[in-house]
Formats: sequence, C-alpha cells, structure tokens
Amino acid sequence: MESLESRVIPRTVMAPARYVSCPGEATRVYSAICAVLSGIGQEVNWSRFSPSDWNLMGRIAIRERVGPLLHAFWTRQDSGAPFSPELAAILAETYYQTHAYNALYFKRIRAIREVFAERHIPFVLFKGSALIPTLYGNPALRPMGDVDLLVPRILLNEAVAAVAELGFQEPGHLPSRRFGHHAHLRGGRGQCEAVEIHWSLGHVSWRLEARLEEWLWQNVNPVSFR
Repeated sequence: MESLESRVIPRTVMAPARYVSCPGEATRVYSAICAVLSGIGQEVNWSRFSPSDWNLMGRIAIRERVGPLLHAFWTRQDSGAPFSPELAAILAETYYQTHAYNALYFKRIRAIREVFAERHIPFVLFKGSALIPTLYGNPALRPMGDVDLLVPRILLNEAVAAVAELGFQEPGHLPSRRFGHHAHLRGGRGQCEAVEIHWSLGHVSWRLEARLEEWLWQNVNPVSFR
C-alpha cells in the first residue's frame, strides 16, 4: 500500500522555470506546497527550510494564488506544516483579502442575476464564480480576478446592455470582442471590477461547439449563493 501511495502522490514536484533563479530551493519549496495542499504536509522535512525557502514559499503562494488555501491547511492541527511566523502572516493576509474581494464580486453577481432575470436572460457561471460555491464552499479560498458568465450567443447584446445598466462598459482601448469568445466590461469604483460575458466555449470547430452548447444548456444546474 505504501508503494502504491508513493506512485499516486509524488513526493518531488519540479518547480516552474520562473522560480529556479529565485533565492531558495525552488523544487523543495514547490514540492512542500503541493504536499501541504495534498494533505501530506507532515511528510515534508521542514527542518531543511532556510529563511530563503520560507520567503520563496510566500512568493510562490501569492504568484500561484494558493495563499488562502495554504492558510486554511496550515490552521488545521494535523497539517504538519510549521510555517514561519512571517509566512503565516502573509498567508493570513491573502486569506482575508480574498474573502473581502470575493464578497464584492458575489454582490455584483447577485446584481447581475437580478437584471438578467428582468430581461429573461439565462446565464451560466464560469471559473471561480462557479467553483467557489460548488467546490470550495468558502469564498476566501479561491481568488477571483473577474466575473465570468456564459450567455446564449443570440442574447449577447442584451446581456452587455444589462451589465451596462450596472455602470459597466467595454473599454475603448480594448477590442475585446475581437478575441472571439467574450465581451470584457469594467466598472465599479475606480473601474477595478471586471465582468466577462462569454458566448462561446472556446476555440473548437463550430460543429462541435454547437453540440457542446446545446448539451450544456440542457444540463446546467442551479447554484445558490448568498
């Protein structure tokens, strides 16, 4: 059983090349992060960690957007991860910041839901907007950079107009619809919030995409969130 487990959960995970030149042992740190998030943090030889390793762990956690998850695992008594006080403080900050920012995003989603309902526009939540209430459960665990929605392509203009009612607009310097699959709108205080309205599932053949879209709209499930 032990040999099978070692094959299923690798103990060494190569760090992405962008971290190799950073101070600290990149692969050791990256492997430790993966171990903690896999629930086997107690198997890491934490005594080998240097101050540079702890600093690199904080850098990787923020860059890879797993700081909130690491904080949640670290606070478990059985995590086996004796993080340094400095790293623990950084992870806690990312956790609470993510909670605050996501609260604003979900408030925006509720507003979009209401204006879409008035116009009878169905929509599907994408990416973090869908994963947080269905997979993570805790809005502090998964950072969101924007709100992603899928609408029927024949209702794209109506959907854009509905979001515009909430004070959002397509930036003039960004030819967003030329990307071929979404409209990008910005709004909120300081134009810091982003909403992307998708009408396509991506770069696939039009025959396959039509079948995928038909299947999706027939099989979506309602999601409830506060």
